[in-house]
This record gives sequence, structure tokens and C-alpha cells, in this order.
Amino acid sequence: PPKMIYYIPICCFLLTLRLIVCEQQLQRCKHTAEVGDHLLVNFSLEIENVEKQIVQPYSLYYFEISEFGLLSQVMIGSCPGDERKFSTSVGNFVKEIDLDSPALRGVLFYNEEFDLFTTIRIHLVYLTSAADYQVINALEERNFGTALKLINEEHLGINARDKFGMTSLMIAIINKQDVLIGTLLNSYKPRLDINAQNPQGYTALAYAVGNPGGSTSIVRALLKRGADPNLYILQPQSGGWTPLHFACRLADLNTVSVLLDFGANPLALGFAEENVFDVAEHAQTPYAFRKQLANLLNAALDKMEQTQGKHQEEQDQLPSRDKPGSTTSSFSSRGAAGAGEF
Repeated sequence: PPKMIYYIPICCFLLTLRLIVCEQQLQRCKHTAEVGDHLLVNFSLEIENVEKQIVQPYSLYYFEISEFGLLSQVMIGSCPGDERKFSTSVGNFVKEIDLDSPALRGVLFYNEEFDLFTTIRIHLVYLTSAADYQVINALEERNFGTALKLINEEHLGINARDKFGMTSLMIAIINKQDVLIGTLLNSYKPRLDINAQNPQGYTALAYAVGNPGGSTSIVRALLKRGADPNLYILQPQSGGWTPLHFACRLADLNTVSVLLDFGANPLALGFAEENVFDVAEHAQTPYAFRKQLANLLNAALDKMEQTQGKHQEEQDQLPSRDKPGSTTSSFSSRGAAGAGEF
């Protein structure tokens, strides 16, 4: 019938949308957990008759899937982001894991609790296949040539993570392996997740900025590949600093300049409400550095105000952490005063 003609485009659109969703799901679960894979998970325990719920949000428990073991059997077939739930006694769960692991550090189990029934929720955060983990093994053994060959020729381990949640790129940066860093940055199959964060929130850029004796060229290369200069540390005790905070603390003017050129926020605040100039002062950086830093920050503020002036209404709706608002005038006046004093 003629009316059916109008439904054809709608059906085609819905079918296309469904195919896209299926493709995304397939991509997300391109590799499901299997024996030999390496997992980083966090979990919560709900113990009967115990009011407290044990949760370690910033610590991840690492284990390798084996053919045996309760945890392994539960996690087989899972994808990153999946949550599995099972019940057992506290005693059985303790036998499965290492009580000295970061996920249970500071948590004490009393003998009388071992027979209690507990519900365990496990959330799979990172999954590294056995093949990809070959690169991590090579890096841990400082066999950088083998790691380079695996990445170049077999496209393995590009986004692999070690038992602490560190990526291959982070490890390469810490070890100052420039060739390996360049190879990872240029990888395309799969593409490197340059803004990957470890459980505490550190990125490869943060490690490059804070690496003693590191090269500013590495920082620039990361930024050119899309590294976000405004990602901040997640763990409360780490201060919530951005890479710019670290560069100011280390009195590295070249790195400060590069970060600002690529959009680092000069108004970034740590969890203690300290801005980047505060960090430089508290670290007792040289007088000459602070004078130049004040000039760079004020120039960045002027540029930011010019760019954002026409979006004032949108800025008023941003969270307080990201608003220029009173922070702009406070920092700007302080920076100007500092420059004048210098």
C-alpha cells in the first residue's frame, strides 16, 4: 500500500542504528576473559550481620585467570565494565586471594567472621590478554628490544596494563625509552589510548611531566597526539593535581609553556584549592622562575578570557571547579601583584 512507502526510511534508519549498536557491543567485547588472561578488578563485600560494606574504590586486585579457582570461573567470559556477583563464605573468599593485595590492605578479617556468608560483587576494570601481556613481561624484564618487536611486528600490548594498572606507554616513559614511546604513539592497529589513567588517575602525560630528567619533546609529542593536559589525579591523597601543577612544582618553565600552549588550564585547582602558582610558592621554587611563571600564567589568563568571553552564560553553569568566576580575578590579581613585586 502507498502508506507503507513512508515506513521504509524509518525501518532502514532503525536497522542501521541497531547494526551500529551491535558493532559497538562487538567491539567492546572483542576479547572476553579466558584462561591465561590478566585482570584488574575492584569489588565490594556485603557480609551478613556486619554493618560495614568493604569497598576499595581506588585499589584494584590483580589476578591471572586459571583453570581452577572460584574467581577465575566467575570471571571467564566477562568484558571490561561487566559486573559479576556470587556468594560464598568469607573463609572461602580469603583462600582465593592474597590478603596483602592493595584491594584488601587495611581490612582485617576476624576468625569469627570466616564462616559468615558474604555476597561479593566484582567489577572488571581492565583486561589484558595473555598475548598482550607478553609486552608487559618484556618491559618488566627491561627487555625493551623484545617489547618493541612485539608491538611493531605483532601489534601486541599497545594498551596492555601491568598488575598495578600501568600502561605500556607509562612504563616506557618512566624508563625513558624514546623509540618505544614513538612506536606506541604511532600505533594504529589498535590505536593507543593516550589518555588512559591508572587507578590513581595518573596519565602518561603526568608521568612525562614528572619524570626526573625527562624531555620536553616527549611532553610535546604526547600533547600533539591528543593527550589531555587537564586530567587531574583522582586519588584524594594525591592532591587532584594536573600536569601543570607538577611542572610548576618542579620549576620546569619549558614544560609549563608547552602545557599552556596546548590548553592547560592556568586556573586548575587541587583538592586543597591550591592553584598552580601556590604550588610553585610552597615548593620554594627560585625567585626568577616564579617571576617568569607569573608572566606566563597571566598571559594564558588573558588569552583564555578573550576566547571565553562570548561564552559567559555557558560558564556560569559549569561546576565551581571549572568556573573562572571569582577564581579568575583572585588568581589574576595575585599573579599581577606577584609580577609587580618581582
